[in-house]
Amino acid sequence: MKFNVPNFIAGIIISIFGIIFFLLSLSIDGNSNEIFNASFMPKAYTLLITVFKCTIIINSFRDKENNQTLREYKGPIAIILLTIVYVIAIPLIGYYLSTIIMILSFLLIVKFENKVLMILTPFIASGLMYIIFEVLLNVPIPTGALFS
Repeated sequence: MKFNVPNFIAGIIISIFGIIFFLLSLSIDGNSNEIFNASFMPKAYTLLITVFKCTIIINSFRDKENNQTLREYKGPIAIILLTIVYVIAIPLIGYYLSTIIMILSFLLIVKFENKVLMILTPFIASGLMYIIFEVLLNVPIPTGALFS
């Protein structure tokens, strides 16, 4: 039986993450008997993940051939790895510096052509987050172990 192996593997990986997220969402205390409590959105997201992963797995058996080469997967793989490094870097070097590095790296990966916007975008995004969370909402943003 022939099937699209990369899509099947992606569906299995998404299934694993979906199960982990659902189990983690069960531990969220809702503190009420209402349907729309704190645990509602994580459970809704895991439901969406489940629907999408089922679609991917079913389509992997419909698509008999995989015409994609490894070169076509480099961008998405780089972005996934960049996201993992970003999440790990936030507690170490802080939100602002890791966000600037992550956005700049993302723009380089997708080969963004406007150099001025490539430099300004990470700083504007971090500045907006500072204004919204630190100034307006008085919510502290992680500064990182390096700068504490």
